[in-house]
Amino acid sequence: MTTTAHPAAALAGQADLPGAARRERTVDERTLDEQTRARYPDVEGFLDRDGVRVFYEAYGSAEPTILLFPTWGIVHSRSWKFQIPYFARHGRVVTFDRRGNGRSDRPGSASDQLLKPVRKRLFPIIGNGGGFMSFVHLDDAATATVLALEHDGHGIYNIVDDEPAPLRQWLPVLAEALGAGPPRRIPAWLARLVAGEDGVRMGTQTRGASNARAKSELGWALQYPSWRQGFAAAYASAAPDLARPRR
Repeated sequence: MTTTAHPAAALAGQADLPGAARRERTVDERTLDEQTRARYPDVEGFLDRDGVRVFYEAYGSAEPTILLFPTWGIVHSRSWKFQIPYFARHGRVVTFDRRGNGRSDRPGSASDQLLKPVRKRLFPIIGNGGGFMSFVHLDDAATATVLALEHDGHGIYNIVDDEPAPLRQWLPVLAEALGAGPPRRIPAWLARLVAGEDGVRMGTQTRGASNARAKSELGWALQYPSWRQGFAAAYASAAPDLARPRR
């Protein structure tokens, strides 16, 4: 079955709009190999929008239509599995997986979801920008993975570089490396309305991680010990002095 529909309109059962293709199938056409469900969907499928496939499921057929949004950016629709049976007795329930979660399409590259907003100046510095983040270059992460697999002991390790950095420090450097304008600044109260409490906390209060245990127990030596060096290596448009430490 193929129809043309806008994702939000199709999910809510509203009038069709151009720009997306919907493909769905009934539950009878799928293999029931998932044993943790309290209720299986009656219909499941994908919405194609601008080349991105978004997976959705629908339960029941009565009115009203109840659209359950993912509870967090990194959580897929299965988080609603205990609530769906109840709501489906009182209406048509529709759930979907955000891009990058569940069965929906992944970003074009591992960092695509971060880099696009930075390039468009849609990734702001929130409040004092004091929330720390730890980075690691993919090559260093791969080396650490091999060392962990070959290590005789057991342990939990933070695979990050040597230099945790606050948002107000690393974001302008990343924007410069990408050839973008400087990031905007917004107050915490405004960010809270858009990104919620978790978004504000990440931008203002989070702490970085230490790689000391991974280095001491695994003998891990980083090729890119600072995110500055990692940015410079990863992005061809990086400024010549990007890898030089700054205060």
